[in-house]
Amino acid sequence: MGYYLEAFEWSDFYYVAFLLLAYSVAFLLFRVSFLYQKFLCLSKSKRFYITLFLVTTSAVVLVYFNFLIGKEFFVYSDMGSDTRETYLPFYINVVENIKAGQFGFWNFDAGLGLNTFALQLYLCDPFAFLIIIPGGLLLGVAALPFLLLVCQILKIYLCVFFCNKVLTYFNIGDSGRMLASVIYGFNGFLMLWGSHYWFGTASVFLIVLLFVIEKEIHKPSPKSAI
Repeated sequence: MGYYLEAFEWSDFYYVAFLLLAYSVAFLLFRVSFLYQKFLCLSKSKRFYITLFLVTTSAVVLVYFNFLIGKEFFVYSDMGSDTRETYLPFYINVVENIKAGQFGFWNFDAGLGLNTFALQLYLCDPFAFLIIIPGGLLLGVAALPFLLLVCQILKIYLCVFFCNKVLTYFNIGDSGRMLASVIYGFNGFLMLWGSHYWFGTASVFLIVLLFVIEKEIHKPSPKSAI
C-alpha cells in the first residue's frame, strides 16, 4: 500500500478546482446571455439531450483532463499494469506486423510463440479493430495511448446514451434519468476495470443488450429481434 501512497500526488489534481471555477463562470455567463433564451425555446427533449451531453462532457474533461492535455498517458502502471505490460505491447506488435506484412495466425514475438487469436479478447474487441488498430496504422504506434483514451471516452458516451434510452421505457423523471445515465457512464467496471479495455467494452455491450431487450418487449419487430 505504501507504493500507492507515495505515487499519489495532490498537485496532479489542482486543476479540478480551476475547472470547477471555470464551469461555474461559464454557467453564469450562459444564464445571462441570449443563448439561454434560445435554449429555452427548444423542445423539452432537445434541452434534455443537450444538457445530458454537456454534463457528460464536463465530467469527462474533469476526470481525464491530464490525459487530454498529454500530461499523462492512458496506460496504467499500478494495479492496472496489464495495460502497460500486455495490452499496449500487443497492439504495438499487431500494428507493426501488419505494416511489415507479417501478421498471421501465429505470433512468434510473444514468448515462445502463440496463436494470435488466443488473445481474441484484445484483438476482437470492436473498439480495437475499428479504432485502435486502424488508428495505429494511420497515425503510428506513438498515437496508440491517445487512441486508447478516445475509445474510453467513446465508451462513456455510449453507456450514457443507451442507459438513458433504457430508462425511457420506465416511469422515471428527466433528472433521475440523467443522473442514472451519467452514473452508469462512469461505473466502476469502466473506470477501474476499464484498464482491462474489454471490461469497459462489456459495459457498453450490457447496456446495448438491455436496450434491445426493452425495445423488443415494448415494440416487437423482426428488425429489433435481429
